[in-house]
Amino acid sequence: GHHRCLGQGVARAAELGVKTVFVTVRRSGVERAAGVYSFDSYQVPGAAGPTDLDAVLADLRSLGLEPALTLTGGPAGFYDAPLVDPARSAWLSFVTAAAVRYTIAPYNVRRFEIWQEPNRDVAFAPAADAAAYASLLADSATAIHAVLASAEVASGGLAMCAACPAGWW
Repeated sequence: GHHRCLGQGVARAAELGVKTVFVTVRRSGVERAAGVYSFDSYQVPGAAGPTDLDAVLADLRSLGLEPALTLTGGPAGFYDAPLVDPARSAWLSFVTAAAVRYTIAPYNVRRFEIWQEPNRDVAFAPAADAAAYASLLADSATAIHAVLASAEVASGGLAMCAACPAGWW
């Protein structure tokens, strides 16, 4: 049996030829105190209890799927953008901790996505800002590449919305 969070859908996806599964890791779900991360008891928003992220990623590998991580969120809120220090340094500590933990066996994560829908004010609080996000992405990529030079670091997926700020498309 695989981890309860994976469900039959993930196993079916593997059977259908899916190769990569992105798993969202919100900083607020793993940071118990400043700079202290509990990846093995991840608090998924809305879930009844903690999830063992280590087991989920290992199970994805055991199904022949490549786990990839979407890193997002502030220490308290889902989408508090870490624009300046000390928030930026704290964010980069989280990114580095995730890369150190998950780029090794049995997880062997090679792909990282930084943030989700950073072009929406609600998702990149206090306000969506292309230049600020580009800076966050560059700093995050530098931190990940310091751990694994060959890692692929991608921009967070952008939202298609009429209310998105100008300058994103």
